[in-house]
Formats: sequence, structure tokens, C-alpha cells
Amino acid sequence: MEKHVLVIDREKFIRSMFDNAMKDSPLKLMTVEGIQDHYYLVDDLKPVAVFFDILTCMGEFERIMACAEKTKLYAMGFPEDFDLVKTFEHKLAGKIEKPIPASQFRATIERYCL
Repeated sequence: MEKHVLVIDREKFIRSMFDNAMKDSPLKLMTVEGIQDHYYLVDDLKPVAVFFDILTCMGEFERIMACAEKTKLYAMGFPEDFDLVKTFEHKLAGKIEKPIPASQFRATIERYCL
């Protein structure tokens, strides 16, 4: 069975980092710039994990957190951004601080998802 991972980040560089790091991985990766028109991906792909940028998903936290029953959620952001998801912190599987070190990127993602 394929394991899918969904990445939501408006930064093309971050999406590219995921794409490049995970191209040979057994995980099937889907990256999107925003979530508003892509909630169907959670239902269709049934991802093992959703990595979302906090600032990209402002105003969508409640809908994203509703996915927590089906999949692991990982918030990504700079240290000061994590205050924005404090009320939802108990639903997160983890947090990833930016900048994300490229040398450990793939190993970190696979550890969370495999």
C-alpha cells in the first residue's frame, strides 16, 4: 500500500526541497501552494502525514485540525509562528522549525512518516 504525504507551503523553495529530497523515497509526495482548493486530497489520498506552513494556512487551522483524526499533522514555521497554533498544539504530531536543514531533511521526514 502506498503511503502518501501532503505538503502545504506557499514557498516554492520549500515545496521543491520536499520534492527533491523525497524523489527516491517509498513515500508518494503531493505538494500544494495552498489548501483552500485542495481539501479533497486529504480524503482521496488518505496521507500518513500533512506538513503545513503556519503562515500559508492562516484562517484554515480548524479545517486542517479536523484532519488530525485521519492523519498526522506537522506544523512548519519559524519559532515565533508557533504561537499562532498554540490552541491546536495538542492535535499536532510535531513541529518543524524553519529554516529546515537540508542535510537532515529526508531522514527527518521519513522518520515521521514511515
